[in-house]
Amino acid sequence: MKATTLFATVLGTVAVGAALVGCTPLNPDNVANAAPIDNTTQINNDAQINNDAQINDNTQTNGSNSYTPNYPIPGSIIHDQGSIQFAPGATSTVVYGYLPYQNIDRYTFDANAGQPATIAIGSPYRNIQLTLIDPNGFPIVRAQSGSSYWTGTLPTSGTYRVEAVDTSGGSTYNLSLNIQPSYNPPTPPIPPTPPTPQVRDQGPIQFAPGATSTVVRNFLPTQDIDRYTFNATGGQSARINLFSPNRNVLLTIVDPNGNSIVRYQSGASFWSGILPTTGNYTVDAVATGGSAPYSLALNIQPFRRVF
Repeated sequence: MKATTLFATVLGTVAVGAALVGCTPLNPDNVANAAPIDNTTQINNDAQINNDAQINDNTQTNGSNSYTPNYPIPGSIIHDQGSIQFAPGATSTVVYGYLPYQNIDRYTFDANAGQPATIAIGSPYRNIQLTLIDPNGFPIVRAQSGSSYWTGTLPTSGTYRVEAVDTSGGSTYNLSLNIQPSYNPPTPPIPPTPPTPQVRDQGPIQFAPGATSTVVRNFLPTQDIDRYTFNATGGQSARINLFSPNRNVLLTIVDPNGNSIVRYQSGASFWSGILPTTGNYTVDAVATGGSAPYSLALNIQPFRRVF
């Protein structure tokens, strides 16, 4: 009787508890038929956050200074500071500024390919980094490299972009830019074209009656030529002497057939020998180094037959 009463009390307590939580009372006859809990259902850990998506440094908003830089600092504000100015005749300058947290100051400068350049950014906490973009949009140095200094030869002509990028906390900064003129080796001077020699025809050399020698005196301008002729017989002995104070008037002799007996290029001013053929010989007095007075002495001995 006590056991039956206790069991009834327990069932009543369970029923009351089930009623309190709004549940169906436990039916002892259905416990064996309950579906077992499936402990094999697990959280799928294969689904991962896609970390391959990268911030596009070139993505900019139209009509706004907000863009996503590649440092990365999403939503950084770009302040367009315009072109860097140089004092007249100067090759270097320094710009001072202040950047709030995650802000960017953008500058530009024009340069030619081949010019050496040095760019440096100084900040108290070294938290202002450098980006340099060439005129074609290719980065030369980027802020994410942690660099605040670049020196080298500029690769192309046009407008370059310089950005001072705050990476943590904001700071004052100074930006120095030095651009040297490109080196062009001096063009060697073109030697002046020598003046075309003027040939002055002085005609036949005249002898006094019965004389075998004579002297002609004249003056030659720079690079000019005085041309004389004389008639002789092959086998005659001749001597020709050309004198000038600075020895810069030289001698050319050409026989009646157009063959050179002596040329001024050899530095000659004297010749003596047997004339090779009969006819008119040409004698040139050539000024080789400035104008000069000169005298031309000609001696021709009569032809002697040997019996």
